[in-house]
Amino acid sequence: MIGLVYQNNIEVVATCGGSFNPEGHSLDPDCSGNLRLEVLTGADVSADVSVTPANSIDNRLAKLSDTWRPVPAEGWSRFLEDDGTPKWSQIAVSGTSQGRARPR
Repeated sequence: MIGLVYQNNIEVVATCGGSFNPEGHSLDPDCSGNLRLEVLTGADVSADVSVTPANSIDNRLAKLSDTWRPVPAEGWSRFLEDDGTPKWSQIAVSGTSQGRARPR
């Protein structure tokens, strides 16, 4: 298990709205997807967050994987594409924030 730190200080539901769009929230149906995509890849697709490719989840995981390569017997290469990027089809992702209800 890896606990990867990444930019998650922007609350997606508070920024983009959930299944409803109260006043002050984005009416863009792609808001939450674009916000999460920018955090994941660093692609400049959201005005609500600013994540560079160097600070993206993809890059942070790829840099972490540099420590796996010297130990091929441990089998970490199965989680990496040939170019060193994460092989997402082999990686399970879970989380506890940004998706839970806030206590009132």
